[in-house]
Amino acid sequence: MPAQRDDLKRMLKSLDSWVASSFDAAPNTVDFHEAMSGAVRLILLEAGEEDSAWVTQELDEILARHGLFGF
Repeated sequence: MPAQRDDLKRMLKSLDSWVASSFDAAPNTVDFHEAMSGAVRLILLEAGEEDSAWVTQELDEILARHGLFGF
């Protein structure tokens, strides 16, 4: 069953906070990018079909805000 929009928002907010602190501490490291990819995959898997486009847009905004590439 797909996650509710509020749950997805919470996951995205948590990811945004994590990226801000982790990327500043260790930018462009393999560990950072592997962890980031895993978190993104998890959020996308949790999103249902009707929320997948919205989640992708939100993820792109998070990445752009931190100077990273989007999807």
